[in-house]
Amino acid sequence: MKREAFEVVLSIISEVLPEEKCIWALTGGASLFARRIINDTTDIDILMTKECTALAADGLGKYMLNNFSFSEECKIKSFFGKFQIEGVLVEIMAEVFNKSDTGEWNPHTEWLQHIETVKIRQFFVPMLSLKYESQLNATLGNSTRVGIIDNYLSNLERIKYEQSDSAEE
Repeated sequence: MKREAFEVVLSIISEVLPEEKCIWALTGGASLFARRIINDTTDIDILMTKECTALAADGLGKYMLNNFSFSEECKIKSFFGKFQIEGVLVEIMAEVFNKSDTGEWNPHTEWLQHIETVKIRQFFVPMLSLKYESQLNATLGNSTRVGIIDNYLSNLERIKYEQSDSAEE
């Protein structure tokens, strides 16, 4: 996906779903792409509260491919809606459950405590923290994604340490 199209879509979503009216967060590959950790993503995944889905359905209605309904796919079940905005697929999930390797469905509610805001161009986008993304991907068994995130976080820590070490000299 081209970064420009991605950023245009995020600006539309951010305008329709202002933080003061709606709790939501970018997640998955889109979160990593927005932070420039990976160079491509195929879609935009968003987590939000169920209360926020009505605002999303109303504000993004002209882009709707599938209205919100409960669905299950692979290791995730949720209240799910699908949109196509400016040619970009946007998948929105609320009331999410993740399936563990043991087959148990676990409610995914703690995400609300792991939202951080990242500036993209002239606007801010709520995203799940990278530490939490790593934990979530570990739960889902996505070891490749865990490695990418953990490597990035490790490099950030190393750079911070080197900068603080050189500042003391």
